[in-house]
Amino acid sequence: MKKPALNIWKKSGIVLSYSYKNISVLLSAGLFVCSMTIVQAWAISSILDEGFNPSNAKGLFICFIEIFIVFSILKGIGIFLSNYFESNAALKLKEAERKNIISRFFRIFPGSTETELISLLNNQFESLETYYGEYLPSVYLSIFSPLIFLIAIFISDIYSGIILLVTAPLIPLFMFLIGNKAKSMTDKQWHILGRLSYYFLDTLQGITTLKVFGRSKDRIKKISEITEEFRISTIKILRIAFVSSLTIELVSTLSIAIAAVSIGIRLLNGKIEYFNAIFILILAPEFYYPLRKLAAKFHAGLEGKIIKEKIHILLKNDMSDDERSNYESFPGLINRVEQIFPLKLENLDFSYEKNKKIIKNFSLEVTERQTIGIKGKSGSGKSTLINLITGLLEPESGNILFNARKLCKKELASIFGWVPQNPYIFNKSIKKNILIGREIATESQIEMALRISCLEEFVSSLHNGIETVVGERGMNLSAGQIQKIAIARAVIKDAPILILDEATSSIDILCEEELVFRLREYSKLKTVIFAAHRGGVFKNADKIVDLDNLIR
Repeated sequence: MKKPALNIWKKSGIVLSYSYKNISVLLSAGLFVCSMTIVQAWAISSILDEGFNPSNAKGLFICFIEIFIVFSILKGIGIFLSNYFESNAALKLKEAERKNIISRFFRIFPGSTETELISLLNNQFESLETYYGEYLPSVYLSIFSPLIFLIAIFISDIYSGIILLVTAPLIPLFMFLIGNKAKSMTDKQWHILGRLSYYFLDTLQGITTLKVFGRSKDRIKKISEITEEFRISTIKILRIAFVSSLTIELVSTLSIAIAAVSIGIRLLNGKIEYFNAIFILILAPEFYYPLRKLAAKFHAGLEGKIIKEKIHILLKNDMSDDERSNYESFPGLINRVEQIFPLKLENLDFSYEKNKKIIKNFSLEVTERQTIGIKGKSGSGKSTLINLITGLLEPESGNILFNARKLCKKELASIFGWVPQNPYIFNKSIKKNILIGREIATESQIEMALRISCLEEFVSSLHNGIETVVGERGMNLSAGQIQKIAIARAVIKDAPILILDEATSSIDILCEEELVFRLREYSKLKTVIFAAHRGGVFKNADKIVDLDNLIR
């Protein structure tokens, strides 16, 4: 039976944690280094004590030197292993959180801006690696390591141990006082960075329009203002970081000085042995080192906490654990039609904005090899309904059941051949764009996809044929040709359900009739759900859903 995990962030619902095994390894490596440091201090103290005593044997002096060298090597190995385990665990946790966001991307996206998600998944996620790899291990070690050193110091000299015990809490106290102010400023900085990212990306996407209407200078001025605001915010945070580091270093230095003065006075009065004095003076800086290291990583820890809170806000409307348990995973992908049908949509509700339902109390049953047409004006919810069926959006209420079961994202991806309203074409060859629908395909399968999508004539007219690179977002293609490539992509996937979201809206009527005829022949053994404006494409539908007539 697996041990339960120690959740670092339970509120988010993300299954990310330092397991007891990871914590044990990190603590073991850290405490091993502490033990080696204590042995080193003992060896150095013994060497100095024996060195100033001519009556002692030379062999014993050499023995202490050998012990020091051996344990120094062991300490170096311990530090290497500790750093390795910390960085490895941090990298895995950071990537797991990124995958978690990406896996729920389409449920998060309607409520979040594109730039917010891009900024989060790229720049801001790097703060999590520092948080998991440096800050959290420092938290654990700052609790246990000073205790080990304190025990060793108390055994040697009670008075020095009391001095260190009294002064040690000052560092966490200053961290708390400074941290409250730093957290609000760091939060503000990330907010400004998000605004800057939004304006920059928005400007790049609309640069042509801004130039045409003569508004580019106004936009540049706005970006400059936000950049200056971000610069000032960053300087303020750096100022606090430098002052806090100086304060904490000063506190630890003064504490060590107090202990050193006490030891010096008592050494002169003969109230403490020379060995113990040297031993404590060596260990005193090591006692404060974990606390100083924690203070140095404190601001990185603040950034990591803020990023985690932002992710939590993005995911707070996601499924609860109870809802997630209702989803039943099949062993592998869905590859049998009897596992899918009937497809039932039961009392679906969905809205992008509050008090404005796009889909309200909608129900539909789709059976095997049935053709369903969805019609309605622009904005009536055709694409929204299709995105709900394919799992790109989650309904606010209601159920989407495949043979009385809910499917996970991976299973949904295996049963749909989907042509979106605005398909994305990558800066690759026509062949590679088509093969996005299927990683491995024979030449005959590719030819069939070209034939059904009415692309064979166009491809044969190109100098490089199907290997022709189409440019960024298909810039070298017409809108109709882009839609045909998207249709070929869906066809070659050979999924049991074909989804067409206004897939022929940019194709001329004559070519559309031929394309619809070929698709109809191809899809006789498949279930087809399509949305369209033109009435002619509905004549062969088994069932027509008119969204304009739905009560909202």
